[in-house]
Amino acid sequence: MTDIVPYKAYGCIADLFRLREDAVLVDGPAGTGKSRGIGEFINYLCETYPKIRILVLRATRSSLTESWMVTFEQKVLTDDHPAHGNRGARKFKTGYQYPNGSAIILGGLDAPTKLFSTEYDMIYVNEATEITQSEYESLQRALRNNQMPWQGIILDCNPAHPRHWLNQACLNGRIKRLKSKHTDNPTLDA
Repeated sequence: MTDIVPYKAYGCIADLFRLREDAVLVDGPAGTGKSRGIGEFINYLCETYPKIRILVLRATRSSLTESWMVTFEQKVLTDDHPAHGNRGARKFKTGYQYPNGSAIILGGLDAPTKLFSTEYDMIYVNEATEITQSEYESLQRALRNNQMPWQGIILDCNPAHPRHWLNQACLNGRIKRLKSKHTDNPTLDA
């Protein structure tokens, strides 16, 4: 049985729940609670807005399977949450279906044509330093489902070099940066 700790958003993740930006980067070191916090936000959106579609992806589908999906299933969803659906092997899961018609679709940029031919309300890129600026820009055309009051892309990363395209996009104002700190993670003690 999974032990779910009740969630309260802190720091930049609390800001994420309030923002309505076209593009947001949650940037910070490992262990600051980025994956869980964004998972909680995505779950909140799916439970709040019926029929939305959220694409969650990483550079490769296999890397998503053993990272974000583990966090989402073990720390965000309760054991009896209907979005768990078929509890088969994680590597074969294509997504999470909610009773209100909302869906989280899982993918990797190693098979991009399957992802871009459909419509989404929100896209989350886990470990965004693994993707190129061109791949990021191609994702934007899929934001056209219009079941939420806004559409957007959420990216997360551990800090990269200052000349990385993500850093430059934040400095130029094209992507809103939220800095994640260890104090944002309520599961860490002093």
